[in-house]
Amino acid sequence: MDSLMTGRIFLSALTLMAATLTAKAEYVRIASINLATDQLLLQLVDRDRIVALSFMAADPELSMLADKAAGIPGLRGDAEEILRLRPDLLLAGDHGNRQALAFAERQGIPVLRLPVPNTFDEVREVIILLGSKLSAEEEARRLIQEMNDRLETLEQKTNLQPERSTALALGHGGHAQGSASMMHAILEAAGFRNTGAEMGIVFERRLTLEQVLTDPPRFLVSTRYHADHPTLGDRFLSHRALRQVAGKMDQLEIPLAWITASNNLTVQAAESLYEQARRHLP
Repeated sequence: MDSLMTGRIFLSALTLMAATLTAKAEYVRIASINLATDQLLLQLVDRDRIVALSFMAADPELSMLADKAAGIPGLRGDAEEILRLRPDLLLAGDHGNRQALAFAERQGIPVLRLPVPNTFDEVREVIILLGSKLSAEEEARRLIQEMNDRLETLEQKTNLQPERSTALALGHGGHAQGSASMMHAILEAAGFRNTGAEMGIVFERRLTLEQVLTDPPRFLVSTRYHADHPTLGDRFLSHRALRQVAGKMDQLEIPLAWITASNNLTVQAAESLYEQARRHLP
């Protein structure tokens, strides 16, 4: 599936949701069982309108807004706990928890499923849709403007670079991030050429050490979950086969929490990667 097709599917999903969820209402008991919608909800509405978030929302290793989520009940997406809360709107992703969400809808609980953005344009579209649904249009515009300002500042910096360095982002299990992925958007915003995309990878694909060594990128990007937990990038760079290219490839790291959910906060990952790379380049 190419990037254009992926974008069309995303737009179709948003169009369908906009058509089926047009009623305006002041929701006062909102719940979320998805980390991305958790974080948007925390930024768009007052805390007293939120009755529950996903259990990941208060985990600082996974959530950039763990401090704001502290003290709000956490959900694991079970039908029983959703029914017990009876929110007047339930936010979810478009994957997972299918049975629980179908059960909630049968019980008369409105459910809004939001697709996962893979570009910053798609992030804007999701924020606009959710802001409209929550009667929080002004807050939505503010989030988008702040993200746009940060992306514009970053673009001005990257445009001063004589050339774009190559970077390969490796996720869990050695999966490289290609085009049609949020990491691709992050790498491009940070001023890199995405080696995964140049290898023809769409979204993600598992790579072997040998494939990385065939044409090593200038930077290897990995994520850190716990400070004392070695990353995949650590293991790749410590491999004896990489000694011959050790001086040509540097490792960049970002906390897993910065990319676990694709939303306006994701721009921080691009800013950090740009600043880290500057320290390695002449």
